[in-house]
Amino acid sequence: MSYLDFTVFHVGGKGGIGEGIRILTNYKHEPNKKALYIFEADLSNDGDLDKNKEYIKKLKKRHGMDVNILQYCVSDHNGVEDFYINRDRWSSSLFKIDDRAANYVMESKDGPMWKDHCTIDESVEVNVTTFDEIYKNHLPVKPDFLSMDAQASEFNILKGATTFLDGDLLGVITEVEFRELYENQPLFSDQDVLLRSKGFIFIDLLTNQRWFIGPGIGKSCLTVGEVLYLKDYMYIVDKYESNLDTLIPALFKLAIISNKLGYSSYSYVIIDYMVEKWNRQCNLYINSNNDILVKNIFNFYKEIKK
Repeated sequence: MSYLDFTVFHVGGKGGIGEGIRILTNYKHEPNKKALYIFEADLSNDGDLDKNKEYIKKLKKRHGMDVNILQYCVSDHNGVEDFYINRDRWSSSLFKIDDRAANYVMESKDGPMWKDHCTIDESVEVNVTTFDEIYKNHLPVKPDFLSMDAQASEFNILKGATTFLDGDLLGVITEVEFRELYENQPLFSDQDVLLRSKGFIFIDLLTNQRWFIGPGIGKSCLTVGEVLYLKDYMYIVDKYESNLDTLIPALFKLAIISNKLGYSSYSYVIIDYMVEKWNRQCNLYINSNNDILVKNIFNFYKEIKK
């Protein structure tokens, strides 16, 4: 008997753990193994990280997941870079603030200026590395899902994660900017082109921040967002159609992740395609594995199909 296991990587522990955690928040008694790896460049003690550590303790106890906090500054190359630790630690970055954005004002009552967050307290040299390097030489684990809140480094992190993007990564939640907040930073369009080239489809804009680029008058501009991509199920079909033993579990896992995140219609489409193409093999897989998550998502499908 085997079960679908779920592993989530999250980059950036200061600003929170991200929406990807919802994939792992099952009941503790479920036999599926659940693992969360948090990669953070700045592990200095402060309130933000301590608060997340308390939340992590609750996750371990309530959902029975394995949680690991690892100190890595992840980028697109191996080397040494300056890391700018800002007044507000969550805004610390490998990138300096863009001077043109210094006076941007957040759309909120008495919204702060961007420069109020990003005054540099100190800069330190850090070793940067890539997920390809981490996987090859340090942590031979591949995630099912990747979430990032890395203050303008998300595109570079993706460029250094070809092992995952070309492999079986099924979803990405990433912070994007539509305007430069940091100097010479990549924007949403850069990440979008890269992820689409790797077989991911844009699903949703999960959160957004709007900033005034001058005085707080008139309409503000969409500036920051958190976006969700999921793997195109047909990309997986094309890759593994000659190997149903790999294909069917991968499609079920994608359907479960999509449903966990609330996008049940995509889950339905995935399962409906499997049933139409490989009904006998799907039922054989469900019955032989006795996986409660697989059975639940299939029962969901049957209820809608009626």
